[in-house]
Amino acid sequence: SKGMNTLKKVSHDAKTLPIIVLTGEFEESIGPETLKLGAQDYFLKAEIHPETIIRSIRYSIERKRQELALRKANEDLKKSDAENQRLLNLIPSVLIRIDSKDVITHWNSVAERVLGIPHAKAIDRPLSECGAQWNFEILKRGIDECRAKRIPLYLDDIEFTRPDGVKRFLGVTVHPIQGSLSERMGILIFGADVTDYRSGR
Repeated sequence: SKGMNTLKKVSHDAKTLPIIVLTGEFEESIGPETLKLGAQDYFLKAEIHPETIIRSIRYSIERKRQELALRKANEDLKKSDAENQRLLNLIPSVLIRIDSKDVITHWNSVAERVLGIPHAKAIDRPLSECGAQWNFEILKRGIDECRAKRIPLYLDDIEFTRPDGVKRFLGVTVHPIQGSLSERMGILIFGADVTDYRSGR
């Protein structure tokens, strides 16, 4: 196989493994397309440096771990409400659930700690009004695309500011909560502080 067909095949056959794409072709569309097809990162062969590859491997492993945990969380949503809440609270990453009107219905303890917004101040509020100091436009575009395509999506890392004023980066995946084709779906937002992975620490 060649090009994107190779990536599609590998993504299909190795669902639990992170994938980094090396390409000799330069096209503006290649990078975003590889991410949509399941790759965690991509590089032009002419621009590879050892320290960049090492950082990317660490980062890709973390993002894949997020994806697998998110998949399990989505499966857990089918359980009873009480069991569902217990399981969601055990997930060691930021987990936010919004309904079809973008109102927050779940805000776990990790979201409280990482974003600095208590559960009581976030729950039952529109996501845009939750008080988190982050780049909401990136998140909103990702949510809209996720709803339109009805598939999970990795987003560009979102810069956010903690309550102590320190700027960090949140790696984010948005995942559709499947409903009927005629209704607007809810969304699971799954994230982790990836600042250290970006810096190679």
